[in-house]
Amino acid sequence: MPSLILGAGAEFDLSGNTSIAAGLTYNNGFTDITTDKNNNIRNHYLGINFGVFF
Repeated sequence: MPSLILGAGAEFDLSGNTSIAAGLTYNNGFTDITTDKNNNIRNHYLGINFGVFF
């Protein structure tokens, strides 16, 4: 299923080899994900990403 995915984020050094990363991801689905002819459902979501690297 085709979709448009946009994302942005950043990584910040804390100390030594430790850093944190954070970002946002938006997914905009273009196609109907159901087989029901009475409904038109598409997959859209906003994701928050967070990570700690050691």
